[in-house]
Amino acid sequence: MKKRYINLDLIRTVAIILIISNHVLSAIYVNQTNFLGWQSSNMFEKSFILINYILSRLGVPLFLFLTGALILNKNFEDKNDIKKFYQKNLISLVTTVCIWNIIYYFFNMWFNATNFSWKGLLYRVLFMKSSTMPHMWYMPMIIGMYIFLPFVSIIVKKFNFKDLLFPIIIVVLASFILPNIKLFLNFFGYAAKDCNLILNLSYGGE
Repeated sequence: MKKRYINLDLIRTVAIILIISNHVLSAIYVNQTNFLGWQSSNMFEKSFILINYILSRLGVPLFLFLTGALILNKNFEDKNDIKKFYQKNLISLVTTVCIWNIIYYFFNMWFNATNFSWKGLLYRVLFMKSSTMPHMWYMPMIIGMYIFLPFVSIIVKKFNFKDLLFPIIIVVLASFILPNIKLFLNFFGYAAKDCNLILNLSYGGE
């Protein structure tokens, strides 16, 4: 019987609440393109919205941390362990997403009265084109994580935290600190278009 980690269940509960809060807040306050809904608020309401917006955005990262914590804890000793992981987890996940892409494709035909195209359907099944359902952005991303996490697990077990500290600092700076500084400055009326790194970290597996 697998051991259940209560702490992970608590984190999962918090993540669910934060994601719900994010969608509610976005629907009520946030104009995603130019923040006009925020800028017209008074300072107290503006600060309240900003704090809750930032906190609620932690929901998805928490889910990703949970995925990493559970998968990185697995033992990947050789290629057979990775093969078993792919067969048990990755193939079923990819198959499920493909099925839902097909369902959503036909749903979109019915709901938006679009024409059927074998090319359009094939592109979605092969992950060459995004689904019309906005929440499906998560699935190609999590599939990408499942592909690489077994190898990340091997690296993490062979190196200690100090060895990985430098790349972690760069990723945190580029992906979290600078974007949030830019958000704060733009939110309070300061131009911060250049407050970001031009380094392309995507090729490093960020």
